[in-house]
Amino acid sequence: MRKQKYSICFTAFLVIIIFCMTACGKSEKIAVTNNLDTAYEAVDSQGSVIKMFEKPKKIMTTHFYLDAIVLGIVPPERMIAIFKTASDPAVSYMVKKAEKIQNNTSEISLETVVALSPDLIITREGAGEEMIQSYRDLETPVFVV
Repeated sequence: MRKQKYSICFTAFLVIIIFCMTACGKSEKIAVTNNLDTAYEAVDSQGSVIKMFEKPKKIMTTHFYLDAIVLGIVPPERMIAIFKTASDPAVSYMVKKAEKIQNNTSEISLETVVALSPDLIITREGAGEEMIQSYRDLETPVFVV
């Protein structure tokens, strides 16, 4: 059971790294097959293809551990919100980076998403299919790990 938990966490970590290298890194743009201009593409854990036409500048995650992973890959200026616990030195090792992010929240509601209008939402399957679909209904790219 413990090995399976670590395996799932490691797989999720690798997926996020690969996605961020594709979407946020210095990689070349990938041509979209439907003859639109060029875009960044990634396939999430649910098999959904996420297409973005430029690097995301306003990234939002839905869980504290995803904040930590994304902040390890992209500069804080690219994140639009972070969980409040990220600024607490008793539980977080990313306090200095978290201080650079203006919006601290304790939960990511649909109202928060609408108010901040992120370019990309990174969430986990545990958020629930209904919430994930609600994020997608806002026409915001949603990457599920």
